[in-house]
Order: sequence, then structure tokens, then C-alpha cells
Amino acid sequence: MRYLGDVSAFVGESAQAKEYYMQQLALARQMEDRLIEGIALRKLGDVDRVLANFEQAKAHYAQSQRVAQEIQDRKGEGLSLLGQGEVEVSEYNYDSALTNYETAIEIFQDIQDISGEELGLHNIGEIHRLQSQYEEARDYYQQ
Repeated sequence: MRYLGDVSAFVGESAQAKEYYMQQLALARQMEDRLIEGIALRKLGDVDRVLANFEQAKAHYAQSQRVAQEIQDRKGEGLSLLGQGEVEVSEYNYDSALTNYETAIEIFQDIQDISGEELGLHNIGEIHRLQSQYEEARDYYQQ
């Protein structure tokens, strides 16, 4: 279901993607697979964010983060924080977004996930760019 959701999301079929992720979530809970549950919640957050359902997105990311913490899935926790940060950026809550991104970067550094760390740094650069702080943006992009 996850991959069907990913493909649907990629081609812009957000409603279909959400349905696939909901099915994945139900199956994960039925099978008591907490890792897949966390992934499905995060993917639902992604779709809700794209659809501008920001409150639902925040709820899904928060649930995903809780599951990740409970099963000690540090990468999942970091990815959930990045998603929460993206919602905050969409709502112009830049300080909150920065906090989420910085926490995610710390997690990615702890687990030596360079791609996650790079994404967090890029996102911080984007916040600075959106605020016309171009030198700061460049510093983060260069990191």
C-alpha cells in the first residue's frame, strides 16, 4: 500500500495516496507493526500538508514522532520533525519550524544520516531565504 501511495502522491493524486496510506495504517495496526504505523502516519502528514490540511498534518506528524520515539526509530523521529517544520513554514511560523529543523538535524547527526542532516540544513536555508536573509541562507545551503 505504501508504494501505491507514494506513486499516487508523486503523480498528484493526493486523495488516492491518502486512501492507500490509510489502508497501510490500518494494516500496520492490525499486524501491530509499529515501524510501518509510524511511516504511514508520516506519509499521511505529507499528504495533508500538500492538501493544506495543516491541523491534520500536524496531528499525523506528532503521532508519527511519538511512535518513532516509542520504538527508538531515530530516523523516523527526525523525518517527522522535518515534516512538522514544513507545516510550520507553510503557516509562516518560522521560529517553530527552525526549532523542529534544528532538533531533526541533531538526531540525524547522532545517527550519522548525512542526507537527513543535509535536508534539515537546506530547510533552514529556505527559512532564511523566505525572510530575505540571503547571506544566512547561503551559509546553510553551503553546509
